[in-house]
Amino acid sequence: MKTNPSTLKTFFGLAVVLVLTANIVGQSVSAQTGPKTFSMEDRSTFATRLETQLRSAGNDVHLQLVGDQRDQLLVEAPTMSGRSVYAFVNSDAVHSQASGLGFRTVILTNGAQSWDYDVNRESLVWNTAHSK
Repeated sequence: MKTNPSTLKTFFGLAVVLVLTANIVGQSVSAQTGPKTFSMEDRSTFATRLETQLRSAGNDVHLQLVGDQRDQLLVEAPTMSGRSVYAFVNSDAVHSQASGLGFRTVILTNGAQSWDYDVNRESLVWNTAHSK
């Protein structure tokens, strides 16, 4: 099986950045006391940090909060593939951090295809036509 170098770059870049992000967000979550209620600002900070780290690792990616409650994370990357989606949704940042910050859904897209990941159900759905 032939693998595209840009796909591998995206895959490994996402994996490295997600480990770093999990450590940063994990520290801020563990430092808080009381019931776990997270605001849109907490989710926005998470998305901004993750996007900055992904971009600094050389990935062409854009993250944005969507939905009425801003509890959906939209991840747009032209090189997004099934493998990078799998790595992303199985990372600690999505499993632990996104759920802990109150994200309901993570939507990953390359413009032509999208993958909707339900954080609470740990369910991934692939769509061939993308619409925002």
